[in-house]
Amino acid sequence: MVAGAAAVGFKWLIDLTIFAAYWGKTTDLLEAASTAVWWHMLLVPALGGLLIGWFVHRFALERRVQGVPDVITASIRDAGKLPPRALLPAALASAASAGVGASVGREGPMVHLGASLGSWIAQRLKLTPYDTRTLLACGVASGVAASFNVPVGGAVFAFEICLRRYSIQRLAPVAIAAVTGTALNRYAFGDFPAWRVEEQILISNWEFPAFALLGAICALLGLAVIRLTALVKAAHARLSIHPILRPALAGLALGAIALIFPQVLGIGYEATSEALRGAYPLGLLAMLLVAKVAATALSLGSGFGGGVFSPSLVIGAFAGGVFGGLATLAFPEYSSGPTAYMVVAMAATAGALLGTPFAKVIIIFEMVNSYPVALGVLVATVISSIILNDVWRTNFFRAGVEALGLRPGAISMRAALVDMAVQDLVRPIPEGASVRASEPALSVEETGEAAWDLMKAHEGDRVMVHEPDDPAAIIGMIEMSDLLSAYRRVMAQNA
Repeated sequence: MVAGAAAVGFKWLIDLTIFAAYWGKTTDLLEAASTAVWWHMLLVPALGGLLIGWFVHRFALERRVQGVPDVITASIRDAGKLPPRALLPAALASAASAGVGASVGREGPMVHLGASLGSWIAQRLKLTPYDTRTLLACGVASGVAASFNVPVGGAVFAFEICLRRYSIQRLAPVAIAAVTGTALNRYAFGDFPAWRVEEQILISNWEFPAFALLGAICALLGLAVIRLTALVKAAHARLSIHPILRPALAGLALGAIALIFPQVLGIGYEATSEALRGAYPLGLLAMLLVAKVAATALSLGSGFGGGVFSPSLVIGAFAGGVFGGLATLAFPEYSSGPTAYMVVAMAATAGALLGTPFAKVIIIFEMVNSYPVALGVLVATVISSIILNDVWRTNFFRAGVEALGLRPGAISMRAALVDMAVQDLVRPIPEGASVRASEPALSVEETGEAAWDLMKAHEGDRVMVHEPDDPAAIIGMIEMSDLLSAYRRVMAQNA
């Protein structure tokens, strides 16, 4: 409830920023920017960037806007604990960034906001690390579901980002959180998909090679966003530009781009909607694609707050429109039309760039409500994800996590076991084996971390496991080899 309400409030805060920045005309950023005079178009993102740079430098933890990489790091390394002090500055800076026109998304701030609230509640209640990470995931599920009206996608995203594996024990609370967040969103904004598109039908099986090729192109676009964002950060550092001024300079450049292409500003849902209904000709889509990639790298590399999910959807829509337009011109009898390719490319770009392909496939289906192109979406998303995540071994979140100093090989045994439930590790005591009264024992409700600590404390290589309320009722044991196997599984998941 708390995370879902915060997501609704965050969306209202973005609208309020747009309304104030453009003198109370509208909350539609594309409409406001398209009708603004040229100097207003330049000043809004530039002055907004200056204020955001000062605010982040003055109030934000570590003088930066925290986001999804911090949530992943907290989940893997810090037992689900996020610093409460980072919550409000990150949310305010991110909402203001989207409102003044930075090419950012609201998914990243929603993940951090929901996770921070869940973690804060867990810390206040002094819950175990296992339950702390569960509430962190619940906050993520509720925040994402409320932000995009995607209950199933919100729950799946929480598992892929925070928990890294599915478990029956956590399915109920995470699902309930996602449904609750969705209900709050629908109460506040109504129940309808983000974009309304006509029913898409795949014309021919010969389109599948085209979808595979489109997936590869989407992987290249994802890599371009990652590399260009890093290049912008490096340029700021090399030129010794003060952090307060970086968003302002980027905002001025964004305003200059928006004088020609106002579609690059902000979250970009209005521009995506226009593209999906075929409002942009092929040549304009190609120019918008280049401009949106540049605007996103400028925004994310210069200190604006926000995520990359929404920009990746816009980039995917433009790329799919260009690819689908060319395919339709070349093979009109075999093409399902540009809109179908837009839907496919949106999922493929977002899934690869964020490293959460399954969640993004589901989220796209829920946001667009177009299931007949499911096979094309799956083919392209699998191809793009394999190329970016497995061949080039990168994605936007992974790059952010590595920038925070966390690498899979650096995760300690104790940190890797913090989320392993004892009931998932325990095994029967072999027949004929003796149990000494002096052997350490722990409850089946504990975690692998507790088993590791107990073994280290007693300098042994196994612990007995008992029923929750009866230490004498031994039900099995855990050996050091079991913990090592669990550790290797965690390393493989985070490789």
